[in-house]
Amino acid sequence: MRTNWVVRETALRHMSREVVMQLRSEDGSRIARMIEITCQILAMTIADPVYKVYVASLVSACSIYRILTFESSILLTD
Repeated sequence: MRTNWVVRETALRHMSREVVMQLRSEDGSRIARMIEITCQILAMTIADPVYKVYVASLVSACSIYRILTFESSILLTD
């Protein structure tokens, strides 16, 4: 598990960028499922014993949380 930590870290960073881009452009039809899958992945990787993977998981979770709270605040004010 420790031998491919760079791959896990890179995959998390890529996933985070892709999810944020999709959340910004998605029309709402698949957002709930995408968020559910992303949270499942992050739940597993946050427990990773490699520090860099753990940090990448936290950064990804924070990025997704920020965009979700921003989008929610827009929806609530409209």
